[in-house]
Amino acid sequence: MSNQICRVHLDVLRRKNVLLLISGLDILNDKLSILEQIYNESRQHGARLDSQYELVWVPIMDHSVQWSYTVNEKFKSMQSTMPWFTVYHPSVIEKPVIRFIKEVWHFRNKPILVCSTLKASWFAQMHSI
Repeated sequence: MSNQICRVHLDVLRRKNVLLLISGLDILNDKLSILEQIYNESRQHGARLDSQYELVWVPIMDHSVQWSYTVNEKFKSMQSTMPWFTVYHPSVIEKPVIRFIKEVWHFRNKPILVCSTLKASWFAQMHSI
């Protein structure tokens, strides 16, 4: 399957449960492959499940790390393998958002999943992966 990268409006996530995969660029391939398998299987079992939730990768970068060609290529490579939505580029995630993710959701450079529900207006659960 070829993953096409294109920009979409946030409205595609409206009225859906949203899972945020929050990680750095150092997320292990085995964790990604397990998540990808679950994601793909859920898409094969009917449109009803497909329409209920979406997954979004939120790459958190340490702003003290110099953005280089190597880092950019790693990001693009990871992004191109993901069948779900991704943040367009780590630089669009502003420092107050990163601070919130670290302070409230306790992100400590290990991948976490944060999920929202249609019934709650706030992100309800976090799980380390």
